[in-house]
Amino acid sequence: MSISMTDRDFLQYWLYAAFPWCFSLQRYFSENIPCTHKNKQKKYNITVAGQEITIWMYKHHVEYRIGEQELYQPCLSYDVVKALDNDAYLLLLPIVDMATCDYRIGCVLPDLEQRLSEMALPRERIEEVAYSICSGLVDGNGAEDEPLWMIWDETEERRYGALWWQDAQELQLFTEDSDIPSVYITAPQGEDVYLWARKMLSEWILKFAVMA
Repeated sequence: MSISMTDRDFLQYWLYAAFPWCFSLQRYFSENIPCTHKNKQKKYNITVAGQEITIWMYKHHVEYRIGEQELYQPCLSYDVVKALDNDAYLLLLPIVDMATCDYRIGCVLPDLEQRLSEMALPRERIEEVAYSICSGLVDGNGAEDEPLWMIWDETEERRYGALWWQDAQELQLFTEDSDIPSVYITAPQGEDVYLWARKMLSEWILKFAVMA
């Protein structure tokens, strides 16, 4: 599978795996396009704003790193990403902090529609997909305010997520399988929230593997 948004299979995979919190987009995939892609793991590097960002692509989710540090929050300026070519633009869009963009519907939505029209997306889906992505992009507000937003992991069958609720100091563990209820866990005092959340997510997934 080539890493190009003009490749229909890769674009389909990317929209599914890189934007899991864009729920209307995920509903479209669940209703219209079965998850049949064979991508197991692929590594891709992009240098932007003087930093090399590594993108790890798994079957059901995508992770970003600078060196060994995982980027689990939106952190890039939209203006920086907007200046890139179509492939790099869409590859980095999931980690754009919309707090750096004055007006996403008036600014980002037209950009997305234009970019998607040059990719392998059917013309009749461009407006729907662009709006779903645009609506789902997140205001990061800085690591000191939101120590964790969403992180992801997976098994062969499905994707699992962990969402940090700052006000409640709770971690929500969830999956897209409606038969598996979410779990809420209060964060212990003095823990590194990200490392603790990673551990809780891994242990939760392991329970399903043992049950299977």
